[in-house]
Amino acid sequence: MNFWKQLIILIVFLMISGGCWNPFDPQRQESTSTPDQFATKEAVISTFILAYNTQNLDLYEQCLSEDFIFVFDPLDRSALDSLGLRDESWGKTREVENTRKIFSGAESINLAFTVTDEIDLDGQGKTYLLRQLMLLTVLFSDQIYIIDGNVRFTIKELSKENWKIILIEDYTRG
Repeated sequence: MNFWKQLIILIVFLMISGGCWNPFDPQRQESTSTPDQFATKEAVISTFILAYNTQNLDLYEQCLSEDFIFVFDPLDRSALDSLGLRDESWGKTREVENTRKIFSGAESINLAFTVTDEIDLDGQGKTYLLRQLMLLTVLFSDQIYIIDGNVRFTIKELSKENWKIILIEDYTRG
């Protein structure tokens, strides 16, 4: 078989098989976590960012501890009201549900963090407070949201090389 025939067959095969899987469709994202994604505090933050940017809810949920708490800036009452939120804090179940709504409605998401401060809270290297600058861009079909500000993550090593986020304090202004 000559080169051109092989090339045409390869292109046709790729076109046919390419229509069967869309890596950019968040509804079809499968959790592909590995133990390395939670082995260090830096890894769990990278995994959190990856989960957001790929809109992978399963991976996002795996970043959070079972007793996770999210705290929204109580001084940003207008943002709470515009989002239809009454409470300033909630647990893992509600956080995952809130995030599911964002992921399912967004066409694309871009999240970036810059760590500005790192504090060893327990003096043993097992629990850290990470202060971070955050830039979040969420594109919906009819509008774009750009949110920046400060976020604090408390991250804990729950078992050997198994880090989870136990607290997020959101001090952003959208």
